Amino acid sequence: MRKKILIVDDSQAILRVTETYLKKNGYDVETATNGEEAFDIIRRTPYPVVFTDIKMPKMDGIKLIEKIKSTYPMIRVIIGTGYVDFKYGLTAFTNGAETIIFKPYDYQKLLSVIENCFKFLDEWEIKLKELQEMKGEQETSSEGTETILYIDDDERVRNFSKFNLEKFGYKFYSASDGEESLSLIDKAKEINLIMTSAKLSDMYGKDLYKKFKKVNPEIKVLYIVSYKEGIIFEDNILHEDDDYIYSPFTQKILTKTVRKTLDS
Repeated sequence: MRKKILIVDDSQAILRVTETYLKKNGYDVETATNGEEAFDIIRRTPYPVVFTDIKMPKMDGIKLIEKIKSTYPMIRVIIGTGYVDFKYGLTAFTNGAETIIFKPYDYQKLLSVIENCFKFLDEWEIKLKELQEMKGEQETSSEGTETILYIDDDERVRNFSKFNLEKFGYKFYSASDGEESLSLIDKAKEINLIMTSAKLSDMYGKDLYKKFKKVNPEIKVLYIVSYKEGIIFEDNILHEDDDYIYSPFTQKILTKTVRKTLDS
């Protein structure tokens, strides 16, 4: 999978050059011309790495990094600027910037910093999966007879989950988005657990869960989140007390986490 990065700068020339360079080096790139536009993009599709200028109209880079880190703390932010200003630099680092790169950009240096950001995220993803698997080891059984509704737009992951959960005795319904899943709401009383992406293409998983819970107050939910796309602990998307599973996951983690959620 190509690694994604968002570039933010009010200079179209800099955006074009930076985008071309990073695409040639294997990155999937999106651009924005100010912090306000960039944050709207991040809310729709959180990017694991953001490279932003400081001085921009509407919302500058300092305000942007502050908003990113308060909402998506694991997103790595790199600051680019043509101004050598101690105050800006200190504020950027205080708010969580990885580093500052000065204009005109040394693109080899930029590439090295970006690669280090992804290396950091890869290492943390491995650690989190190890912790999740260790917690799963404490469960005595992963089998069950309950009914699960699984909602995700990735057909391969749905098929993987269906195969493994049915193998462990569960009944399985699936849907690709919120609208399709709502066609199954008449079966809500027989569904014990909803597994849904925290952020579906057409609605938040939390809003979908509320609709099913009105029909079946006993129904439980397990949110599916991608570490590299940002873990969104906002009340309307995902709360830190909610049950969730990192994707991609192994059979062992899937079955153990489902059993633990149903038993909680």
